[in-house]
Amino acid sequence: MSALLTIVAVGLVVLTFTTRSLLGRARRRRPPADLNGLSPYELAFLAGGARRAANTVLTVLARAGAVRVARGGWITPVYGAAPSPVPMEQAVLDLLAHSGGYRASDLRRALEAHPAMAGVVGSLHARRLLTSSPSGNVGVMSVVVAVTALFVAGVAVLRPSAGPLLFGGLALLAGLISLATLARPLHNEPTADGIGLLVHERRRHRSRASAHSSGVAFPVALYGLGASGDPELIGELSTSDSGSDSSGSCGSGSSCSSGSSCSSSSSSCGSSSGSSCGSSS
Repeated sequence: MSALLTIVAVGLVVLTFTTRSLLGRARRRRPPADLNGLSPYELAFLAGGARRAANTVLTVLARAGAVRVARGGWITPVYGAAPSPVPMEQAVLDLLAHSGGYRASDLRRALEAHPAMAGVVGSLHARRLLTSSPSGNVGVMSVVVAVTALFVAGVAVLRPSAGPLLFGGLALLAGLISLATLARPLHNEPTADGIGLLVHERRRHRSRASAHSSGVAFPVALYGLGASGDPELIGELSTSDSGSDSSGSCGSGSSCSSGSSCSSSSSSCGSSSGSSCGSSS
């Protein structure tokens, strides 16, 4: 009887991990995404959240001579600069025109709350490259956890045995951890299509030398401020900013926000920047 209970307990372990794997995949499964014509600011948000998108637009404008970045990360407008047809770029120009100047960290925060940034996020959601699913299918995992808990309780009360209790306890612990993970809301994290798109785009810009040949916007969007090739600009834009944006990341929650967890096709994000491959940082 003890051997039979041990087999059942091992089966519950297998069932728990299999269910977790299937639900995790289903959580990110979306209809085919629209991968055509992403702007550098959409790619930046996908790669590193709102912070990456803000750093990208500031870098583009600074290199174009539309804004001036002074010592201490103080950013001011260059008067006479032409308006931009790109909403993110014009948002920065408008903010600076109204205030006369911003510290880099304050300007990033203002831009993150700007309707232009909301437009970038909305576009990514419409293309099915970001997810905002409130939870995974926690009901199925709840059933698995309940069955496992009943099994462990029954064994403990009616026929205590080391093997069944050990494997049953392992299945119960794994189930509870999986349940907590699946119940965590996904917010602005890349979908599987979004991650695949980032992998594809990074392959196109594999070396910094080839990336720079196509301008600064896409390299900074994909890899962070370090890809701008301008150490002075990197230093000033990083002033008064506790985070780092020198390498690739996913998402916006994550700041998964941030590391290089999306640099391979098998990677997934936890956040946007701030957290995170996918919340914004």
